[in-house]
Amino acid sequence: MIGVARGDFVRTLLRGLGVCWLPAVIVLAWEAASASGVLRPAVLPAFHSVVAGLARWYWDGHWIVDAGASVVRVLAGVAAASVLGVAAGATVAMSAGAQRALTPVLELVRPIPPIAWIPLAIVWFGIGSTSAIFIVTLGAFFPIFTGVQAGIASVRVAHVNVARGLGAGRRLIVTDVLLPAALPSILAGIRTGLGVGWMTLIAAELVGAQSGLGYTIQLNRLMLQIEDVMAGMLTIGIIGLVMNRAVVEIGRRVVPWTGDMLFVQPATPKRHGR
Repeated sequence: MIGVARGDFVRTLLRGLGVCWLPAVIVLAWEAASASGVLRPAVLPAFHSVVAGLARWYWDGHWIVDAGASVVRVLAGVAAASVLGVAAGATVAMSAGAQRALTPVLELVRPIPPIAWIPLAIVWFGIGSTSAIFIVTLGAFFPIFTGVQAGIASVRVAHVNVARGLGAGRRLIVTDVLLPAALPSILAGIRTGLGVGWMTLIAAELVGAQSGLGYTIQLNRLMLQIEDVMAGMLTIGIIGLVMNRAVVEIGRRVVPWTGDMLFVQPATPKRHGR
């Protein structure tokens, strides 16, 4: 038993080293370039300066406020996008009439970058959380919508026919057959939508918010505190990584057969409506 435990510990350690070696090399190269004068502090501060700025930001209490504001906004926006995306994706996947009616509008709006809506969002909702959540919802909607549509389209028609033969109505077919079978693709869409929403939120906060990580980065840029700008960027990356891993862990428990890769290839559309 001790030998097995030691073997597991060694394998875990080796996996950890395999994940960490590249970031460690990047940090060491960054520090060496800063120490040698290749990188000027006004352009790119040393890594230890960025970490020191992040520590100051954390200990004065502003980090919790700024990071918390951004996380609440992105989660609210992705939640709204999930509700709208699941409803719209299921409707379009199951109804030819809905597809004909909605597809032209959706394809017209899809190419417009979410950040292009920021001026209108500020006019409509003002500077603050509401406009930022609106931008996140726009950014996260289409990945979720596409995931739902592709997931429902991948369900075999035979499964739907069997459910109908057993007396299932339209509501039961949707709730007990189509949505559970499409769940891996839906989670993949939510994972992608969360990433897109997080990026668009930071862009929205740069110009349309008075709190949050994007706002703080912009404020520090104006004051030429580049190490604090980099500390904000590092925070954005860390929080994004944590949220991504959280979605993956949820997916591993809800749909364990997918493992860590919650990606589903789009299938040829099939009609499941009557």
